[in-house]
Amino acid sequence: MCVPDLSVTQVTFGRAWCGRYPGTWFPGKWAAVTAWTCAAWGSVSSSCGYPEESTSYDYGSSVVYQDDAVYVNGERVSGRLRSMRNKPRRSPTPGSRRPPPRKTIGCRWAVFAMVSGEETTSNNIFQLAINKAGVIRGNYYNALTDSAEPVTGSVDKKTQRAAWTVGEKKSPVYEAGILNLTNEQTTMMVHYGKERSQQATLFRIEKPEDGAAQPAKEGQ
Repeated sequence: MCVPDLSVTQVTFGRAWCGRYPGTWFPGKWAAVTAWTCAAWGSVSSSCGYPEESTSYDYGSSVVYQDDAVYVNGERVSGRLRSMRNKPRRSPTPGSRRPPPRKTIGCRWAVFAMVSGEETTSNNIFQLAINKAGVIRGNYYNALTDSAEPVTGSVDKKTQRAAWTVGEKKSPVYEAGILNLTNEQTTMMVHYGKERSQQATLFRIEKPEDGAAQPAKEGQ
C-alpha cells in the first residue's frame, strides 16, 4: 500500500496545540517534539517488561478474525475482543478517562495516520504513548473536522495486543500488536461492536516543520 497523502494534516501535539483543543492529553514534562519520537522495541520491551522476542501481528494474514474467534498462524487463540477485556492489572479499560500519574508515561509510540481499504489520503491521526503498567494515552485528531479528543486504552500483556478508544466512546475499539507499533507501518483492526470489524493500516509520520506532516522515512 502506498503511503497516504497527509498534506491536510497540521498538528504538533505540543502544549500550545493542546491548548487549542480542550480535553486533549499532554504529559507535564514532554517537549513538543517528544510525541513524534518513536521508541524502538528494545526500549519499549525493557521499560514495560515485555519479552525481547515478541509477537508480530499481521492482521488479515497471520491473524484472522473469523466466527467470533481470533486465529494466529491458523491456531485459535481467543474469542473476539478477548484482549480488550483482559486488561493488565490496575490499568484502565478502553474508554476510561481516569488519567495515570503523568510522570509514569515513559515510552511513546509516535504519531500514526490511519487508512482503510484503498484510501490514499488520511484524516485520522493517532498520537500514542504507553507507561510501564501497559496504560495507553494520547490523542486522536480528525483533520476533516479539525477536532481532537484524548485516547485511552491498555495492553494485554499475555497476548501483547494493544486496544484503545477515543474520548468517551466505547466503540469503535482500535487494536494493534505492540511490537508492530514500533514499525513504520502496520496492519490493525477497528472493531465496531462485537459483530463487525474492519482491517486498516497505520503509517508512522514525522513532526511537521512547515505545517504538513510527512510519512516517516525508511530506516527511521
